[in-house]
Amino acid sequence: MNTTDTSYASDEEVALLSPSDVGPLFPSDQRIASGADGSFTPSDRWTLNSDSVSFTDAGLRPGHVVRLLAPLDRFPPPGALFGVAEVGEHAVTLRRLGMAAGLGEPVAPPEGLTNVAFVIMTLDPQIRLASREVDGLLGIRTTTPSLPGLDGISLRDAVVRLVLARRYAAITRDDDTAFASRARLFGASFERLMTRLSLGENPTHSHRIPRLGTRLIR
Repeated sequence: MNTTDTSYASDEEVALLSPSDVGPLFPSDQRIASGADGSFTPSDRWTLNSDSVSFTDAGLRPGHVVRLLAPLDRFPPPGALFGVAEVGEHAVTLRRLGMAAGLGEPVAPPEGLTNVAFVIMTLDPQIRLASREVDGLLGIRTTTPSLPGLDGISLRDAVVRLVLARRYAAITRDDDTAFASRARLFGASFERLMTRLSLGENPTHSHRIPRLGTRLIR
């Protein structure tokens, strides 16, 4: 198993597959930062400023996701999601999810914006755990994927699906068929992807990787 603290995916990549459920999917006790004093200036409509929050001290970095919650007329529930392009002590430059910095409509209107409420939560612990488990299943022993045809994109896709399957299962309630269905769909997608990745000979072992089971989705 890979002994490094590898993460093959990011919060943003998880959010891209389930943007409408980021609120419940991201545990409230894994909050990075939050505030209600955010602002955007007319000269920089992409950069969220906050005097009350030190984004650098909070550990914010590219790959995290910022959810803007207010003003409600600009960011109606469940809020608007943005990726992190750059981080300063009291300012974070945002970008549209999955897009390069500066592309698309800016976050704020031309006159700027004040009284912006925001929250930043993370799935970093779940992503690291899923990355280690994918490493173990595929027999990866270094930071470089060693199976034929294996690449970072495949590992990312596997980790994202495993994290989503587990989080949807965790937040499912007895009468909640929607989340339960999504947990099954992402779990099945993870199993199919891992089966495809493990079909080839594993060069680090003399045997093929055993068939995966649903025991991972818990």
